[in-house]
Amino acid sequence: MLFSSPGIHMLDKLALLGFGDGGWGLALLQGAGITISIALATLPFGLALGLLVALGKRSDNAVLRGMATLYTTIFRGVPELLTLYIIYFGVQLLLQHLWQYLGLPGSFSMPPFVAGMVALGVVLSAFSSEVWVGALNSIQRGQREAAAALGLSKAQAFRLVVLPQLIRVALPGLGNNWMVLLKETSLVSVITLPD
Repeated sequence: MLFSSPGIHMLDKLALLGFGDGGWGLALLQGAGITISIALATLPFGLALGLLVALGKRSDNAVLRGMATLYTTIFRGVPELLTLYIIYFGVQLLLQHLWQYLGLPGSFSMPPFVAGMVALGVVLSAFSSEVWVGALNSIQRGQREAAAALGLSKAQAFRLVVLPQLIRVALPGLGNNWMVLLKETSLVSVITLPD
């Protein structure tokens, strides 16, 4: 008698995860779908932008190097929730004013999915740029020199020689950034995206 009462109570709680009447199974499944889709949409954007920022940090141009360093300092230091609010509310408001200034008909509104993707992508790019810089530093200068000796342009040398090595070295760190991104997707619920 003592053990049957908590067991029944536990089964009632587990029924909340079901797909039947009173169960939250379908809502949880839909939320998981949004989580995975926003993470998958953000990943290529954030990694590509992070690679561009990393290349800027290694540039010979002091202004470009300073801008890239400032970018990573800001977006690594600002809380992700604040970045999400700035993109969703601030950038949207700015674009609405620009829309009206240009005299375009109607109004501009940013979908929550796009705002979440851009905000999380900006944060991911700031963190992944540090991984990319570390990977770029690990590739020996002789690799680029050998590519130049073969007559490859800088773009070809990067695409054919440097990038394959870069991905191999950066993959563990980028995998960690992916896990953080997957957890941060829960923040999009504050901008009316059901997660």
